[in-house]
Amino acid sequence: MFSDSFNKAHDGRQLRSTVSEQSIELSIWNEDDKKALVSPKSNKSWQPLTQKAFFLVPTILASGALIAVLQVYLERSNQDAGIMFAPRIEDLPLNQTFCYLYLPTIVSLVLSFVWTWIDLDIKRLEPFVQLSRPNGALGKDSVLLHYPFDFVAFVPFAAVRRRHWPVFSASLAVVLIFWGLTPLQSSIFATRMTHKTLQVPALSSTSHLSLQEQKTTLTGLYAQSVYNIAWMNESLPPFMSRQGMLAPFSLEDHDGTIEAGETWTAPTRYYSVDLNCEEPTYNQTYIQSSWGCRYNGVNMLLDPNINAGQYSTMYVGYWYEETMDSYLKGYCPKETNQTFLVRWLAGRSKDPAKDPQYQNVNTTLWCRPSYYQQEVNATVSPPRMNIVDVVPLGPKEPLPSDLVNTTDLEWSMSQGYEMNNNRGSFPTSSWPNPRDRIQARFPELYWGYYLPNMASLALGAHQRPAVDYLDVETLKDSYQAAYRLLLARKLADVLSNDTKDANAVLATRNYQTQAVVMVPVFVYVVQGFLATTTIIALLIFGIPSWKKTNLIAEPASIAALMTLTCKDPRTIQTMGDNDCATSGKLEKLYGKTPFVLRKSDDDQETALCCLDQDSPRTPVHVLDEESTAPILPPELSWLSGSMFLVLQCLIVVALIYTWIRANMNDGNVPKSTVILF
Repeated sequence: MFSDSFNKAHDGRQLRSTVSEQSIELSIWNEDDKKALVSPKSNKSWQPLTQKAFFLVPTILASGALIAVLQVYLERSNQDAGIMFAPRIEDLPLNQTFCYLYLPTIVSLVLSFVWTWIDLDIKRLEPFVQLSRPNGALGKDSVLLHYPFDFVAFVPFAAVRRRHWPVFSASLAVVLIFWGLTPLQSSIFATRMTHKTLQVPALSSTSHLSLQEQKTTLTGLYAQSVYNIAWMNESLPPFMSRQGMLAPFSLEDHDGTIEAGETWTAPTRYYSVDLNCEEPTYNQTYIQSSWGCRYNGVNMLLDPNINAGQYSTMYVGYWYEETMDSYLKGYCPKETNQTFLVRWLAGRSKDPAKDPQYQNVNTTLWCRPSYYQQEVNATVSPPRMNIVDVVPLGPKEPLPSDLVNTTDLEWSMSQGYEMNNNRGSFPTSSWPNPRDRIQARFPELYWGYYLPNMASLALGAHQRPAVDYLDVETLKDSYQAAYRLLLARKLADVLSNDTKDANAVLATRNYQTQAVVMVPVFVYVVQGFLATTTIIALLIFGIPSWKKTNLIAEPASIAALMTLTCKDPRTIQTMGDNDCATSGKLEKLYGKTPFVLRKSDDDQETALCCLDQDSPRTPVHVLDEESTAPILPPELSWLSGSMFLVLQCLIVVALIYTWIRANMNDGNVPKSTVILF
């Protein structure tokens, strides 16, 4: 009797609770909800926007396009040593730097927004996916899930443990984009100093002054310049080195802009001279050469005024003037009129008792020049056109007779002044006298009233310790350096930069510049992240079971959730008495309870049903101390807030410190430095 009364009372209370809940639910619905309640509904299952084809397909295509674009630019960067070039990348305007400074960040943020949306829908709908299975799902795998409120980094592990693969995939994509793609996208671009090589058309000049123009216009200025180069390190004229002279060339369509470390390389002609020297043979009267020259040995006697530790030098040219004491004209065949004789001699002790085994060290050479031109591939450094490198392309050929009058040049070498006394910047045609320089540089050198100009020039052009000139090769190299310097400097006045009479050639332009390059490691990592998210999007789009639910409307609002539960008395009976239970108690009470989400027979309504056949659980109505305390997520606690504030302060301090150090240590970036953006 008592049991029947209790059951009737209990059923009445449940009925009143159901009616009350339904009344409350209807009272909080708005007009649109009420209209939707009585309007006919489609029998198609409801899907969120992010799981529909018109949303997922563009996402997949966009990710694939980004992978392809990155690969194309990476190949271009590897092939061209960069994708953007400038002397200083930071000086480029915003419209040129936007694509690599800001666009990657914008793209990564857009992808973050898209995948956050997809991930949120996957997480919040996973309970309904589990409930929509034919046999439903346990409470711990459905109604008790709270993926959207979990820490994003822990969700993939929780989803794997429960085998909820849609949640695992979507949350993994979000983790990769937030903690992988977003920070690394700024590292796929870097700036570094790079060498740029371009093939450009050029013109190699063939113009020069005629022999008559040289005779009437050239002055002895080149000899003064040679003196300055040898003794005072004067800058060389364009296309000239101490070893020779290049035929001038220039780029055909150059705008005058010179980049850092720029060089030009082009085929052209190189003009220089070699000396062929030999040691003489002696007889009782003369010293002789193998090509028929001879010189009186009396003129080679040692000056008695030279002491031990002193040195003497001598130069005898071919050409003769009335004031000359030493010359070879008449002592050499006419066809060998280029011959000259040089000597370097060391003094000896005058007292044989102090040096009984003294030896007169004497180095004497017969020499004659061989002027030549040669096809070369020359590299010069603009704008001064200093010679950087000369690579021969063909054999040495005799110097054209109409290029320069070598006879006049050798005559001036012998006499020490110009044959053609043309008025110039200096009031004399004599070559400069370097005696002061000789005395300062070679104090051990002895001469009487006369020091030959070529001897002094050889010492200046090839400066070595005095004792070294006793070596045959060193003595030859010193005069060869003087000959080359004189010929090259004179040709600098003879050859013309005029490109009217020029040969068209193909030149190579090399220069250093800053370049924006793609860093392969980071590009591949970013592509891997994008490929992973693309595959996940394909899985979401292609696997129906990942998104199939029995929902017929958006379940986002509390009213919608109340609607799902109010149609099943067993669910209300099972859970109605535990309205004060905490989440931990709910896990214990309903973790093993099966639930299912079913559609009505006409597919117009959906109800959350409890499949538990066990007896009702003990009601939980008592509010203990723990349940009455305010409940806040850990992120909003005082401890978390304080730690976050301290972290932000540390970041501000670090940024201020970095800014101060950057301004204190301002300077040029080393050439080998790579700067990641």
